[in-house]
Amino acid sequence: MSLKTIHINEEGLYDNPREALDKVIKPATKVSLELNITAGYFTVDSLLEISEGLENFIESKGVINLIIGIPKTGLDNKDKALIDAINIAESSNSSDEIIKNFEELIISGVKSLESELQKDKIRVVAYLIKDKILNVKFALKKGEGALHQKVFLFKDEEDQKIAAHGSMNSTRPAFIDNIENLAIERGWLNQLQKKRVDKLYNSHNLKWSNQSPGLEVLDATYELGNNLINVVGEKDYDLILNNLRNAETLDKIYSDLIESPVWLEYTLSKSSLYPHQTNAVQEALSMWPMRKLFADEVGLGKTLEVGSCISYAIKQLNTKRILILTPASVVNQWKDELKTHFGLNNFYTLDKSKRVFIDSDKNEIEVEDLNTYSEDFPNFCIMSKDMATKYNFKNIFDNSEFFPEMLVVDEAHHARGHKQRDGEMKPTQFRHMIQNISDYIPHILFASATPMRKNYMEYYFLLQLLGIDKILKQEDYDFTLLDIGKEIDNIDPLIFGKIFEILVSTIKYFNEEPSFLKNEELEIFRKITNGEINEDNLIDNLKFDKTMLNLLIRIHPTSIFTTRHSRDALSQFDIYSFPEREFSTNEIQKEDVPDELAELHSKLISYAENFYLKTETAFGRFSSQKLGVASFKESFVSSYAAAKARLNSRKIKLEEYINIYSKYLKLVEDDFSGNLSISFVDEEGTEDENSIEIEVDTSFNADVIVGYAKQEIWEINDLLELCHNIDKSDFEISPDPKMKKLIEILKNHFIEEKNTKPILVFSKYLNTLDEAVALTEKYILPDLNGIGIYKGGGEVRVKYNGIDSWQKSDREEIKEELEDHHIDIVFCSTAAQEGVNLQSASTLINIDVPWIPSDLEQRIGRIARLGQEEPIVKIFNLWYPDSYEAKIYKRLLERKDLLEVALGKFPEIVADTIKSQTYGDSVIHGIEDMIDKLSSLKEEVSTVALNKLWTSNTDTIEPFSNLFREKLIKNFSYFDESILNFISSPGKPESVSLRQLKIASIFNNYNIIHENQFKVFTLYSEQKLFGFSIETNGVKKIIDPYCLPELVKGLLTNEEVVLETIEGEDISSIEDLFKLYKSENKEWLLPQHQMFTLEASNLSYLGGDLKEEYLGTVNTNS
Repeated sequence: MSLKTIHINEEGLYDNPREALDKVIKPATKVSLELNITAGYFTVDSLLEISEGLENFIESKGVINLIIGIPKTGLDNKDKALIDAINIAESSNSSDEIIKNFEELIISGVKSLESELQKDKIRVVAYLIKDKILNVKFALKKGEGALHQKVFLFKDEEDQKIAAHGSMNSTRPAFIDNIENLAIERGWLNQLQKKRVDKLYNSHNLKWSNQSPGLEVLDATYELGNNLINVVGEKDYDLILNNLRNAETLDKIYSDLIESPVWLEYTLSKSSLYPHQTNAVQEALSMWPMRKLFADEVGLGKTLEVGSCISYAIKQLNTKRILILTPASVVNQWKDELKTHFGLNNFYTLDKSKRVFIDSDKNEIEVEDLNTYSEDFPNFCIMSKDMATKYNFKNIFDNSEFFPEMLVVDEAHHARGHKQRDGEMKPTQFRHMIQNISDYIPHILFASATPMRKNYMEYYFLLQLLGIDKILKQEDYDFTLLDIGKEIDNIDPLIFGKIFEILVSTIKYFNEEPSFLKNEELEIFRKITNGEINEDNLIDNLKFDKTMLNLLIRIHPTSIFTTRHSRDALSQFDIYSFPEREFSTNEIQKEDVPDELAELHSKLISYAENFYLKTETAFGRFSSQKLGVASFKESFVSSYAAAKARLNSRKIKLEEYINIYSKYLKLVEDDFSGNLSISFVDEEGTEDENSIEIEVDTSFNADVIVGYAKQEIWEINDLLELCHNIDKSDFEISPDPKMKKLIEILKNHFIEEKNTKPILVFSKYLNTLDEAVALTEKYILPDLNGIGIYKGGGEVRVKYNGIDSWQKSDREEIKEELEDHHIDIVFCSTAAQEGVNLQSASTLINIDVPWIPSDLEQRIGRIARLGQEEPIVKIFNLWYPDSYEAKIYKRLLERKDLLEVALGKFPEIVADTIKSQTYGDSVIHGIEDMIDKLSSLKEEVSTVALNKLWTSNTDTIEPFSNLFREKLIKNFSYFDESILNFISSPGKPESVSLRQLKIASIFNNYNIIHENQFKVFTLYSEQKLFGFSIETNGVKKIIDPYCLPELVKGLLTNEEVVLETIEGEDISSIEDLFKLYKSENKEWLLPQHQMFTLEASNLSYLGGDLKEEYLGTVNTNS
């Protein structure tokens, strides 16, 4: 046979690893006389996977040349000998120990093999090595990094050549797990492909002869083949070949399970999902198109929820282009998590230094124009939102007619709009971009724990980008939101009529009855659906008022477009454990404030209210003066250092004005005519997005501007003179009582209590943070291991006890250093509020608090999240009760109330004592009762959905998913006892899933039994696996998909297993089968996209016909 006979798809590109393996790699191996492989990390699992064709090389006297890259990173603790050998060898220029230890690593893997089929595959490999048909060399990259190339080079007897190259690792996970790209070049197809094949051959030959720069290539030991035989034992070669050629495993079934839409919960992610995460994914998959805001409280794992939907889109919807937009600080974190949890190695991020996109395997894509999204961009791309949006409302889609099929936006509140005084919505630049492209992108997923900041309309404006305005108008949302939580007697009839209109508009998009409705609500739902209740007879149905109101709350359009889970709702389930929040109110009393500082504070207030920004008012209309004054007052209650720095920066700005406008006056004297460009940037000393806007009047009076600026400088000089006197005075630790309190808390924690748990310290103001760091260095660091700083713009640094200088770090390293107790405190700016998990700390100190409740919750969420091992987390808020800071707290709590009305219960963010001193009564009458009612009804929906994911028996109450994982462990440990080391609970690295390598091994290395009692059939449609059936007494019944672990054991052994079947008639289509599954297992995650549809679904597999194929036999008495 010739390589030309192999059917390769027209593009020569494969992003499905199983398809690439079955249709290219294995057939090419069987017809080749020469096979050259360069592999980044090639283990014995790789040879097990492709060994089906290797025996042909013995008969054909062909040759296999294999270069195996020895990794320097990513090895397990058990591989410590190899790691040590690499380090020793590099320092001594000796490589013998590296080869020896790496071969021992492979041998140790062989020792764990149990099935005779696996051992036969290894025997073939060993004989090939002993007969010098398989030649093995190891490659060690000099310096940092590892060998990342993955190349298969095939040559047949006609000298025809195929090159397969790309990001597919030569390990089992790459072949059957990771979604990676493989490009196939055929040397006979055209000159371009011939040139590429020749180039890859030349590159391999240079490596093989150890002439490749930066790479040391060494021969495997002579004993490798014998050592493999010593482990698996000798066996007649004819028997081996007969066994391999007649092997019939569940190999294909496994790959089809991974690609099936039926077992999604156990195949989408390598990590097992918590029930609330499964529910969130289910909610997203119930819509068409998928347009969802994932708004779980901070720390509940939204990334896994969104990542599961991305994985589903690629594997089930065949989505070809996905764009993920995130804050710059978490771009690489998204890339790493998609690879780690979902095997998605082919997401590219921009390497700014090289101006190319790079994926997890270092494959590069060069894009000529980075300013315009085009087909040249990677199919799967992660970008920072700042790169996507430029300036002056320019963005990468301005000149583009090319769009992704799915858009994912992390920290989506950055796409908000805010309501102006005239009621109109003012967009951010980021929102402006998404607004212009949302109609061209089918699937849009948002993630934000804090979708509103100041006003509940921001929540609506965000959902507007997902399409909520098709159902709910802006004015109707605004008009009704604060009324639907009221008691029925307090609602105006006009508003109740509008509520009914919203209900009718919403229900028409439902294709199925929501399962979470109560009976009386379901009755109204049906009557509205069939027109029995309508606008004409609404008055006659007033007895339904209260129920109708509750129905709207449960199916409110905002709830349809949002999936949200709270700690309160989840805490009733045993598998969830959240730390209690213990707030400490560290009040700064009047007597704690030095007289000099009290005088400065008093004069700062007077200056802020009478002089600050007065100069800018002379420019023309200055709409943001009030905001600017508020921001200034906020800075000096943050710290003395922030106030002083703000005064100095303000003085510099005013001196710039005087310089500019004095020159302008001189030009006027010289009869100058023309335009003068004016800009205003006030140095707040923060990383916030707040801007202060000036609309310049062309008839400004330069004399007035210069006069105001000089007057303000005179006031500032008076204040700076006070600062000078404070700086000269002798204070214990600091003149700033907040800084003294901070050092007192740190000393008490680390020195007096000898507590070793790390602490986070937050401040909005960088000067406050710098002052806190300086004082900690002086008074606390000698008793610690080290401290760290996490600011925006990549400014992440650490300093260790005994080392004078600060060292550059990054987000991952500082997290690891905190976990390993190499540093004890991290000082965090606003940049650390998003996307950084620092739960190895259990104490947080807020030197100041933001105006926005969601910002404060983002801070607390760094430690109060799933995975926090401490039962209590402590939050210290340092504050002045009798100051402008009290107003900040009051506004913070008012906004929290509005947030709870729109979204539901929000976690506590301040102590009760602060509430009592600052808040008093809400501006909205009866808001607490309203929040309780709305939250209760919304949480009921979540609880009903989650309850379906739980089951009970005589011993325990736990999620169905836990029981399924228990069944996996129980049944598969029959073949491999080490599987007992896995656990059934979710959210842990050792949680078992169908994606685990040891689980996959069972499918691939044991033969199907055909002598058992009952025949089992597969159910396929459109080449996808949808289930199994069993024939008993001449009748075929559908096997419950929940019984998959027992079914696999039954097919591969003679053991009797228990199989549950589902009764159903005339099951001929996928739609029929899905309905049957859901009727029996309501908790089962199935992607029907039919609950709520904004447009008709184009899912092809839902309409397909089922075909049965015989698979094997089982013994069962059920």
